[in-house]
Amino acid sequence: LFAQIKSIPGQRIVSTHSPYFAGQAKLSELRLFTKHAGVTRVERLQTQALTANDLRKLERTVIASRGDLLFSRAVILFEGDTEEQAFPLWAHAYLGASAHELGFSFVGVGGTDYFPFIWLANSFGIPWYVFSDGEDKPVAKLKADAKRAGIDDITAYDNIVVIPNKLDLEAYL
Repeated sequence: LFAQIKSIPGQRIVSTHSPYFAGQAKLSELRLFTKHAGVTRVERLQTQALTANDLRKLERTVIASRGDLLFSRAVILFEGDTEEQAFPLWAHAYLGASAHELGFSFVGVGGTDYFPFIWLANSFGIPWYVFSDGEDKPVAKLKADAKRAGIDDITAYDNIVVIPNKLDLEAYL
């Protein structure tokens, strides 16, 4: 369907909540429509300051595989397998509904590459949160990625949580 629509000459506007459909579009073609206090806003990505590698990561790591975050009420970022299994269960137990019902996207960043996710969420005004292991290497990478996204001091942000005492989630639990 995407290929058929792309082949139509002229301007095309497609409204979708399909991460699979949106994942086939180029970053420059995406627009996010949101409503705040009765006013509709349209956001587009400002990709001029990104490197070719940044764009590749956004397209392959985020849009193509995690396009659901474009439609999220909030994105929760974390590092590993334990968080990926535990966070949705904890959210359901605490909130009484699944993450999908609530519109939350729980995203494992595959180690510690937060930048493309933070950048995209910031660009589209999607609330985001980071839950990071406290070991030196993940914290250093988080700080570097946050700095690239315009955050100089991660400790000044309530939406960034780092496990204290240089522990990972398993040791903390």
